[in-house]
Amino acid sequence: MQITMKKALFFVLAVLLLFAVTGCDAAPDPNAGLYRGYCAEAFGATVPVSTVLSETVSVELQDGGRGTFAYGEDRGTLRWTLDGSAFSAELDSGESLTGTLHDGVLVLQNLLNTGATVTFVSEGRDSSAIQSVYAALDRALTTPSPTPQPTATPAVFDGAQWEGKWYGWFVISEGTGKYADSVNMAVDQVAELTVSGDMGRITFRAYGEDDSVTADVYVRFTEGVTSAGTMISVEGWSNRLPIYEDDWQIDPAESTVSQFARMIEIGGVQTDADGDSFRYHYFLRPWGMDWEDVAKAYPITTTLYENMMPVHYDAYAAEAGLKEK
Repeated sequence: MQITMKKALFFVLAVLLLFAVTGCDAAPDPNAGLYRGYCAEAFGATVPVSTVLSETVSVELQDGGRGTFAYGEDRGTLRWTLDGSAFSAELDSGESLTGTLHDGVLVLQNLLNTGATVTFVSEGRDSSAIQSVYAALDRALTTPSPTPQPTATPAVFDGAQWEGKWYGWFVISEGTGKYADSVNMAVDQVAELTVSGDMGRITFRAYGEDDSVTADVYVRFTEGVTSAGTMISVEGWSNRLPIYEDDWQIDPAESTVSQFARMIEIGGVQTDADGDSFRYHYFLRPWGMDWEDVAKAYPITTTLYENMMPVHYDAYAAEAGLKEK
């Protein structure tokens, strides 16, 4: 009897050991891996992810529902789940990620509150779904974008006063929460404005950083106080937050900087998903214009700031041929 019990005990221990060993050798999650942001859906078009986000973005999914999220140099941990192809994750910062995950393709909706849907592909993996993502972006980049069509009766305005390249600066004048530390920190900007009929599009980049898009907004034009008319936002984004219909209504003749020729001010208030908000301003003039009249007017007590000169004006003036380099 004693020998039989010992044999039984040995058998139980052997079974437990077998489970322990096979548990350590469990197959890894097939969805685990590094996913890099590849393209985005924004404004009804497929574009490279760099058009929407100013930094590279990636998601690393690990076994056990853990992972990391990286945006530029910033990195945080996350917990993720998958129900069929429905993907959801919670970042350590409290933000949520939602979308789909299938066959090496991760699609996240409204990423970082940009309003854009961003598609990630699994690094080092190939699948029909990944090849479809590559092909979709290739088609988008090789197919000419439709030109915005004018309305039946174009508004009275002079498009030549708007179209082209602009230079100036951006500033946050008021901010709450995470934006409080950014108040009064100015950044030089370059804008490109295209006009077709009474429709247009304006994109912004930080001066000297051609690959860094900071805003992309479709606009329309209507009559105004002068022949320049008024530029009104239709849809788009700025500072990673949405811009909606009528958020911008810019009439150069009715502005805090209208005393300066061809200068416009674009601004408003934006609030993010956390409830933090800021008031922002773009001050712009057509590329190639000098700002000496602004410099000579210093201090200017009738504008938002006494000194309304761009931070890197000397570098711009040299590049625009206004002074020797």
